[in-house]
Amino acid sequence: MKRYQTQWIGQFGVATELTRRGYMVTFTLGNAPQTDLLVATPTSKGFTLEIKSQSTKNFWRLHEPIVIEDNFYIFVFIPENFELLKYYIMTSHEIYTEYHAYMKETLMWWTATGGLIGLPCFLMKTNGINYRKPITST
Repeated sequence: MKRYQTQWIGQFGVATELTRRGYMVTFTLGNAPQTDLLVATPTSKGFTLEIKSQSTKNFWRLHEPIVIEDNFYIFVFIPENFELLKYYIMTSHEIYTEYHAYMKETLMWWTATGGLIGLPCFLMKTNGINYRKPITST
């Protein structure tokens, strides 16, 4: 599966699940920084989502996050057989906290081993973070 396809499967998967639950969903199509979907709850409360998708158990790649009220990240794991997508949800504040803890630890390791200082992007293992309970499609 190509990266482009993985991202679209993740975005449409999230949009489908939210729509099934009565939410209104709009795609930004890349026209809004750090926002993939604009969402309104059934009671008209709005929030934004940034969707990260992958089809192999690997690292999640992120740019440095910004804490934004009512902005959430949804990490979508797409198994090879497409049978059951797994969704992991975190607030932008949770991502920001994890990102900076990871970068601090990585910077200390790189400095101690004489490697490069810093990384151009944030990499997070799927099993290396304390996610909220995954929501699986039914």
